[in-house]
Amino acid sequence: MGLQYYLEYTLKYDELKSNSLWPAYEQHEFRHLITLRLTQFLVMDNLELSLFTFFSPDELDTYIRPRVTYKIIEPLAIVVGANLMFGRHENVDTLVFRVAGIMVTAGVVLAYTHHIAWLALPLFVGVNMLQASFTGFCPLARMLKRFGVQDGKAF
Repeated sequence: MGLQYYLEYTLKYDELKSNSLWPAYEQHEFRHLITLRLTQFLVMDNLELSLFTFFSPDELDTYIRPRVTYKIIEPLAIVVGANLMFGRHENVDTLVFRVAGIMVTAGVVLAYTHHIAWLALPLFVGVNMLQASFTGFCPLARMLKRFGVQDGKAF
């Protein structure tokens, strides 16, 4: 499992915007990237389950790449996967549900493949969603709004 948070800061950002031919297409002053990689080997290392996700709160881009690899013999393998991409026209509600779905799925898969204690992750997400349905407060929605994500109907 690998989790990475990357922050890139552009020096002299105001100068860059004022001298740009297309200021609307310049990158943000602060660029945030979050990546997650989960890999599990099963069946005497012949079966590999892999999930890579990439999320940029600034650009509102999401990339999800699930992959299953089965080694038949050493140089020959069968690989099945997908490339799922989501873009800018998202709002807070869809991103909250997407992140919740990814976290619940990841927690269940990790509990099945590693240790049952990973069930604490989907439990935490479920309890948070339940309290948000009563109070209207969601920490993830609040963070996404600070990144400039468009308001939804629920949050």
